[in-house]
Amino acid sequence: MSELKENWCSGNICFLNGIKVDYRAEVYFDEYYQSVITVYGVEKEGLPTAESGQYTSAVIQLENKEYLTVFDLYVKEISDYINIIDEEPGFDGGKVIFISSTTLKGKNYFEEEDSCKELIMEITDGFELIGVCPYDLNKNYTDILMYEKIEIPIQLSSVHANTIIGELWMQAYPKYTHGKDSFTLGFSHSIRFKPIQALKVREIVKH
Repeated sequence: MSELKENWCSGNICFLNGIKVDYRAEVYFDEYYQSVITVYGVEKEGLPTAESGQYTSAVIQLENKEYLTVFDLYVKEISDYINIIDEEPGFDGGKVIFISSTTLKGKNYFEEEDSCKELIMEITDGFELIGVCPYDLNKNYTDILMYEKIEIPIQLSSVHANTIIGELWMQAYPKYTHGKDSFTLGFSHSIRFKPIQALKVREIVKH
Protein backbone atom coordinates (compact mmCIF):
# COMPACT_ATOMS: atom_id res chain seq x y z
CA MET A 1 0.00 0.00 0.00
CA SER A 2 1.40 3.37 -0.94
CA GLU A 3 -1.29 5.64 0.47
CA LEU A 4 -4.02 5.71 3.08
CA LYS A 5 -6.68 3.20 2.07
CA GLU A 6 -9.77 3.78 4.15
CA ASN A 7 -8.32 3.39 7.66
CA TRP A 8 -5.08 1.53 6.90
CA CYS A 9 -1.60 2.36 5.57
CA SER A 10 1.93 1.00 5.66
CA GLY A 11 5.53 2.13 5.45
CA ASN A 12 8.77 2.13 7.43
CA ILE A 13 9.54 3.63 10.84
CA CYS A 14 12.63 5.78 10.30
CA PHE A 15 12.84 7.49 13.73
CA LEU A 16 11.79 6.26 17.17
CA ASN A 17 12.30 8.65 20.08
CA GLY A 18 14.51 10.67 17.72
CA ILE A 19 16.83 7.69 17.07
CA LYS A 20 17.21 6.50 13.48
CA VAL A 21 15.77 3.00 12.94
CA ASP A 22 14.48 0.95 10.01
CA TYR A 23 11.44 -1.23 10.76
CA ARG A 24 8.48 -2.19 8.62
CA ALA A 25 5.23 -0.82 10.04
CA GLU A 26 1.49 -1.04 9.44
CA VAL A 27 -0.90 1.58 10.82
CA TYR A 28 -4.59 1.05 11.49
CA PHE A 29 -6.93 3.84 12.63
CA ASP A 30 -9.54 2.43 15.00
CA GLU A 31 -13.05 3.65 15.78
CA TYR A 32 -11.64 6.02 18.42
CA TYR A 33 -9.33 7.65 15.82
CA GLN A 34 -6.30 6.19 17.57
CA SER A 35 -3.31 4.96 15.61
CA VAL A 36 -2.63 1.26 16.13
CA ILE A 37 0.95 0.79 14.89
CA THR A 38 2.32 -2.71 14.31
CA VAL A 39 6.11 -2.78 13.98
CA TYR A 40 7.85 -5.83 12.50
CA GLY A 41 11.45 -7.05 12.55
CA VAL A 42 12.47 -5.65 15.93
CA GLU A 43 15.80 -7.05 17.12
CA LYS A 44 15.85 -9.33 20.16
CA GLU A 45 17.77 -6.72 22.14
CA GLY A 46 15.09 -4.15 21.39
CA LEU A 47 12.18 -6.08 22.87
CA PRO A 48 13.04 -5.49 26.57
CA THR A 49 13.49 -1.81 25.77
CA ALA A 50 10.08 -1.72 24.14
CA GLU A 51 8.52 -3.44 27.14
CA SER A 52 9.82 -0.91 29.66
CA GLY A 53 10.54 2.14 27.52
CA GLN A 54 8.72 5.44 27.16
CA TYR A 55 8.11 6.47 23.56
CA THR A 56 7.50 10.16 22.97
CA SER A 57 7.52 10.09 19.16
CA ALA A 58 7.87 7.99 16.03
CA VAL A 59 8.21 8.93 12.36
CA ILE A 60 6.78 6.62 9.69
CA GLN A 61 7.59 7.19 6.03
CA LEU A 62 4.79 5.87 3.84
CA GLU A 63 5.50 4.28 0.49
CA ASN A 64 4.25 7.42 -1.28
CA LYS A 65 7.03 9.35 0.57
CA GLU A 66 4.64 11.20 2.87
CA TYR A 67 5.16 10.99 6.63
CA LEU A 68 3.15 10.11 9.71
CA THR A 69 4.51 11.69 12.89
CA VAL A 70 3.17 9.97 15.99
CA PHE A 71 3.43 11.34 19.53
CA ASP A 72 3.05 9.81 23.02
CA LEU A 73 3.01 6.11 22.12
CA TYR A 74 2.40 3.32 24.59
CA VAL A 75 3.11 -0.36 24.10
CA LYS A 76 0.03 -2.57 23.78
CA GLU A 77 1.62 -5.90 22.86
CA ILE A 78 5.03 -7.51 22.32
CA SER A 79 5.70 -10.85 20.67
CA ASP A 80 8.56 -12.65 18.97
CA TYR A 81 8.84 -15.25 16.24
CA ILE A 82 10.80 -18.48 16.46
CA ASN A 83 12.20 -20.17 13.38
CA ILE A 84 13.48 -23.78 13.42
CA ILE A 85 16.85 -24.15 11.71
CA ASP A 86 18.62 -27.55 11.81
CA GLU A 87 16.10 -28.65 14.43
CA GLU A 88 17.16 -25.78 16.68
CA PRO A 89 14.85 -22.86 17.57
CA GLY A 90 16.14 -19.43 16.67
CA PHE A 91 14.87 -15.89 17.02
CA ASP A 92 13.26 -14.66 13.80
CA GLY A 93 12.29 -11.09 14.68
CA GLY A 94 10.01 -9.37 17.14
CA LYS A 95 6.72 -7.56 16.77
CA VAL A 96 5.62 -4.54 18.83
CA ILE A 97 2.16 -2.92 18.74
CA PHE A 98 1.95 0.74 19.77
CA ILE A 99 -1.14 2.89 20.41
CA SER A 100 -1.29 6.68 20.05
CA SER A 101 -4.03 9.31 20.00
CA THR A 102 -1.93 11.95 18.21
CA THR A 103 -0.85 11.46 14.60
CA LEU A 104 0.11 14.15 12.09
CA LYS A 105 0.37 13.46 8.34
CA GLY A 106 2.25 15.56 5.81
CA LYS A 107 4.96 15.85 3.20
CA ASN A 108 7.46 16.45 6.02
CA TYR A 109 7.72 15.00 9.49
CA PHE A 110 7.40 17.07 12.64
CA GLU A 111 9.31 17.62 15.85
CA GLU A 112 7.82 19.10 19.01
CA GLU A 113 9.77 22.35 18.62
CA ASP A 114 8.55 22.92 15.04
CA SER A 115 5.98 25.70 14.64
CA CYS A 116 3.13 26.54 12.28
CA LYS A 117 1.37 29.78 11.34
CA GLU A 118 -1.95 28.17 10.43
CA LEU A 119 -3.82 25.05 11.53
CA ILE A 120 -6.55 23.31 9.48
CA MET A 121 -8.46 20.36 10.96
CA GLU A 122 -11.11 18.15 9.36
CA ILE A 123 -13.78 17.28 11.88
CA THR A 124 -16.60 14.77 12.27
CA ASP A 125 -20.09 15.67 13.52
CA GLY A 126 -19.48 19.09 12.04
CA PHE A 127 -23.11 20.06 11.53
CA GLU A 128 -23.84 19.51 15.20
CA LEU A 129 -20.69 21.42 16.17
CA ILE A 130 -20.77 24.51 13.93
CA GLY A 131 -24.35 24.42 12.60
CA VAL A 132 -23.70 25.23 8.93
CA CYS A 133 -24.58 23.15 5.87
CA PRO A 134 -23.52 23.67 2.21
CA TYR A 135 -26.98 22.77 0.84
CA ASP A 136 -30.24 24.70 0.88
CA LEU A 137 -32.63 21.81 1.37
CA ASN A 138 -35.57 24.16 1.96
CA LYS A 139 -35.77 25.06 -1.72
CA ASN A 140 -37.97 22.67 -3.71
CA TYR A 141 -37.92 20.24 -0.78
CA THR A 142 -41.11 18.49 -1.96
CA ASP A 143 -39.59 17.92 -5.39
CA ILE A 144 -36.51 16.42 -3.76
CA LEU A 145 -38.64 13.99 -1.75
CA MET A 146 -40.55 13.00 -4.91
CA TYR A 147 -37.34 12.70 -6.98
CA GLU A 148 -38.66 15.35 -9.37
CA LYS A 149 -36.81 18.41 -10.71
CA ILE A 150 -34.09 17.98 -8.15
CA GLU A 151 -32.18 21.24 -7.77
CA ILE A 152 -30.11 21.70 -4.64
CA PRO A 153 -28.23 25.01 -4.46
CA ILE A 154 -24.68 24.42 -3.25
CA GLN A 155 -22.47 26.96 -1.52
CA LEU A 156 -19.48 27.18 0.79
CA SER A 157 -20.87 27.89 4.26
CA SER A 158 -18.54 29.54 6.72
CA VAL A 159 -18.54 31.04 10.22
CA HIS A 160 -15.72 33.50 11.01
CA ALA A 161 -14.62 34.90 14.36
CA ASN A 162 -11.80 37.16 15.54
CA THR A 163 -10.46 36.19 18.95
CA ILE A 164 -7.73 37.53 21.21
CA ILE A 165 -5.47 34.65 20.16
CA GLY A 166 -6.18 34.70 16.42
CA GLU A 167 -8.71 34.24 13.62
CA LEU A 168 -11.04 31.25 13.44
CA TRP A 169 -13.00 29.91 10.46
CA MET A 170 -15.49 27.02 10.66
CA GLN A 171 -16.45 25.80 7.19
CA ALA A 172 -18.68 23.24 5.48
CA TYR A 173 -17.90 21.83 2.03
CA PRO A 174 -20.14 19.90 -0.40
CA LYS A 175 -19.12 16.34 -1.13
CA TYR A 176 -20.66 13.81 -3.46
CA THR A 177 -20.02 10.35 -4.85
CA HIS A 178 -21.53 8.85 -7.96
CA GLY A 179 -21.58 5.49 -9.66
CA LYS A 180 -23.30 3.87 -12.58
CA ASP A 181 -26.68 3.69 -10.84
CA SER A 182 -26.30 5.97 -7.83
CA PHE A 183 -25.56 9.50 -6.72
CA THR A 184 -24.96 10.42 -3.08
CA LEU A 185 -24.73 13.87 -1.53
CA GLY A 186 -22.78 14.59 1.60
CA PHE A 187 -20.62 17.26 3.18
CA SER A 188 -17.47 17.63 5.22
CA HIS A 189 -16.37 20.21 7.79
CA SER A 190 -13.13 21.84 8.79
CA ILE A 191 -11.86 24.29 11.39
CA ARG A 192 -9.13 26.71 10.30
CA PHE A 193 -7.18 28.65 12.91
CA LYS A 194 -4.62 31.39 12.24
CA PRO A 195 -2.99 32.36 15.55
CA ILE A 196 -1.47 35.78 16.24
CA GLN A 197 1.72 34.01 17.34
CA ALA A 198 3.01 30.85 15.67
CA LEU A 199 2.03 27.62 17.45
CA LYS A 200 4.65 25.04 18.36
CA VAL A 201 3.78 21.45 17.54
CA ARG A 202 4.14 20.48 21.21
CA GLU A 203 1.41 23.00 22.07
CA ILE A 204 -0.91 21.30 19.59
CA VAL A 205 -0.24 17.65 20.45
CA LYS A 206 -0.29 18.15 24.23
CA HIS A 207 -3.85 19.56 24.26
